[in-house]
Amino acid sequence: MRHPLADSADRKRLSQRESAILELAAEGKTDKEIARELGIQIATVNTHWSRIRLKLNVGSRTEAVSVVQRERASEVEAVLRSERDALLGTIATERVVQAELRRLVQRHRHMFERIPALIVATDPEGTVRDANRRWLQRLGYELEEVLQRPIGSFLYGPDASETIHRTLRFVGDGGSVVGQPCRVRCADGSVFEAQFDADATTDPEGQDWVLFGFIDVSERNRLKAALAHEIERSEHDQKVMGGLFDILPVGIAVFGPAGDFRLANRAFEDLWAPEPVPIGEDVRRLVDFVVIDPATGAKVEPQDWPVLRALRGERADGREYRIYGLNGRVKPVWMAADPVWSASGQLLSVVASFVDLSEVQQLRQSHDRLTELEASLRTLVHHVPVMLVAMDENGRLALWNDAAERATGYTFADLLEMERPMERLFPDPATRATMIREWADNPDFRDRVWAIRAKDGRMRRVAWSNLSGRVRLPGWTSILAGVPLPDDPAAL
Repeated sequence: MRHPLADSADRKRLSQRESAILELAAEGKTDKEIARELGIQIATVNTHWSRIRLKLNVGSRTEAVSVVQRERASEVEAVLRSERDALLGTIATERVVQAELRRLVQRHRHMFERIPALIVATDPEGTVRDANRRWLQRLGYELEEVLQRPIGSFLYGPDASETIHRTLRFVGDGGSVVGQPCRVRCADGSVFEAQFDADATTDPEGQDWVLFGFIDVSERNRLKAALAHEIERSEHDQKVMGGLFDILPVGIAVFGPAGDFRLANRAFEDLWAPEPVPIGEDVRRLVDFVVIDPATGAKVEPQDWPVLRALRGERADGREYRIYGLNGRVKPVWMAADPVWSASGQLLSVVASFVDLSEVQQLRQSHDRLTELEASLRTLVHHVPVMLVAMDENGRLALWNDAAERATGYTFADLLEMERPMERLFPDPATRATMIREWADNPDFRDRVWAIRAKDGRMRRVAWSNLSGRVRLPGWTSILAGVPLPDDPAAL
């Protein structure tokens, strides 16, 4: 039984260039060397390899090369037999016949040594009788070191002996072994992964042989394992990204170039449709509600939606819209769409995003109310008929209301321009030291009377109260309230 790859009919379908590439590879040349010798790009060599594997119905470059190797071996054998028969018929003397046979043997040996595969010849019992140079170089042996050793001694693993035993028995019954996985042990103890073919033959002298052809597949297996790992990691990444995609708080939908719905996350379905959108649904069927531009109050026609503009290849920047009828509700929604283009400029898909702005709008309204309240409080603080003075954490003046201006004649701007306003307002060092100590030690004192100097130089008596312990406002570390007192104490 011969392997189907040994049928040379498949090779006849190869082009001249493909045949040349296959022949050069069979000579042991790399793809880079082939490209240089044929004067073509290595990418072109790779393209031809794809066609060669397809035409020869093989899965790898190594298997394709093995076709040539087996054909060459068959051709060599056929040539040897043909030439031997011709010599026997034409050479009259035994000496000439022997000389010609020796020449043929030398030629056979030359080709045997240079076949780009690891070849070992054994007797029917599996004892090594010969090995080519490739085998010896790969395993690190001299020929004398491998002769008379059982072929199984070069294999590694608990099943090595059983594998060789089954192989010898199978080929002895007329079969052929193709692509048997194994592990080969080198002279230095290292092991590489391989596959071997085995076939039995008989030479012209009637000697029975078993030929083993080994192919080192360790690199191919490493690449396969790396590819499997990358596929597994890619699948894991897809699951992770899919999970993230589904829990995003932003609605995401993907549409094909024809507007057909392809994919959406949970947030989109919660926002957009009461029921899941069928795959393939036309985006134009999802616009059966009213969209208003909140800036102008005008209705936005479906063809002006970001998704449909992006499908037409137009710019589709995100904008806020007010949608009536979305799940039976009125919602402010931020809509944007981005087209995805191929390297050749072809529209592949449109990715649309939808953000429910209801909570944002509520926060915006709350912020506006707080801003209005803050403005009202500032107005109240400035117009309350009581002196209010505040200092920040660095001791700088932060508040000086209208009542304080009327009582002293100093404006807030006047005091900010002064280098030491406290010394100007409270010129007596003892009074100033007492005030500072009270502010620091007692954040809740009441009606402490300290005189303050007005802009016209008069000293005005003021009853001060510290509000710092009862009122906490950002930026105001010390807050004092002052009530101007009459100049005549008897008037109280």
